Amino acid sequence: MSSGPLTAEELAAIRARCEAAPPPPWFVNERTGKLCHGDPADDRDNYPMDDPMADEFIVNARDDVPCLRDEVTRLRAAVAAEREACAAIVDR
Repeated sequence: MSSGPLTAEELAAIRARCEAAPPPPWFVNERTGKLCHGDPADDRDNYPMDDPMADEFIVNARDDVPCLRDEVTRLRAAVAAEREACAAIVDR
């Protein structure tokens, strides 16, 4: 991933991984130790995550989350700068 603003392609790849992964909730089954999705309170509704798309999501999460965090921080700073610029114009 880029060190600057996320590109449209990078954001699209993150979105695609999110949308392709199994739906929440995700949890570790205490009895089996396996990552599952479904209802954690109902052993009959526990589905082990034998899903390559879940694997893809998990493997990329370590890079995706910091990149998204940095993008939010960058965008918040940009919004704050724009607000200051607008306030300076209004206060003239």
